[in-house]
This record gives sequence, C-alpha cells and structure tokens, in this order.
Amino acid sequence: MSYHDYGNYKTRWSKNISEEEAAEMKKQTENPRLQILSPQKKLYDIQQIIDSLPEKHMTMMELQESIQKILDGG
Repeated sequence: MSYHDYGNYKTRWSKNISEEEAAEMKKQTENPRLQILSPQKKLYDIQQIIDSLPEKHMTMMELQESIQKILDGG
C-alpha cells in the first residue's frame, strides 16, 4: 500500500466507515488463540520422559517421536 491510495484503505478504526462495516471487519480479523508453552515446561516434560526410560522400554524412534511432540507443542 502506498501513500497515494491511503483513502481507499479501510480499517476497523477508520472514521469514515459504519459500525456494521467495523463489526464485519472485526469478525474477519480476529487473532487465533495461541497456547504458549514455556521452554522450562518443555525441558521438564522431556526430563520426565528420560527419567521414565528404565520402566518403559521404548525404541529410539518412539523416544524421538515423543520428544519431538513435546517440542512441537503437542
């Protein structure tokens, strides 16, 4: 967007739009909900998996998948 077409660009907070247009724009632009996991929580979960290895007999592939799942936030 350049300076010359600023008059054609509408936002929710523009003064020259109706309340209905603003409400419709708000519905279209709502941010997705995010779940933020701290790095400490991820490290704690990985440590729990490593500590449980003597009881669980996991293959290397299963171990890699479970750690990757934690790192991906799943």
